[in-house]
Amino acid sequence: MALQLKKGTAMEVATITSLIDCVFFLLIFFVLATRFDEEAKLAKEMEVNLAVASSAKPLTSPPHEIVVSFDAKGKYIVENKQVTLSQMLSALKAAAQSNPTQSVLVRADKGCSWEQGVAVMNNCRQAGLHVRIATGGDK
Repeated sequence: MALQLKKGTAMEVATITSLIDCVFFLLIFFVLATRFDEEAKLAKEMEVNLAVASSAKPLTSPPHEIVVSFDAKGKYIVENKQVTLSQMLSALKAAAQSNPTQSVLVRADKGCSWEQGVAVMNNCRQAGLHVRIATGGDK
């Protein structure tokens, strides 16, 4: 009488190395695509010709902040909405009440006047918010 032995199935399991590689590449793609999407949102907001600062360094992780943009024509944009200076002040005060550690990123066209910049920073100061100024890269 012949004895029948069952063969082991350990070697029949499919390797998933290539699947792990594909998932890793997809993860890298979505991380990079998300970063480019954030920069595209800022670019669509208002066409601003930023001044250049040689000592400016990019942030490693972007904080959540209110974006205020203005150009030489006197147009003010807060969070993708055109506002007046008084509307900007009330929006900044409301943001400061909801989050006292909120900060403001000011994006100014390099052709704008100092008076506009001072008015925007004065509004931020009255609301009690920390101000950062966006600059362009070296050109």
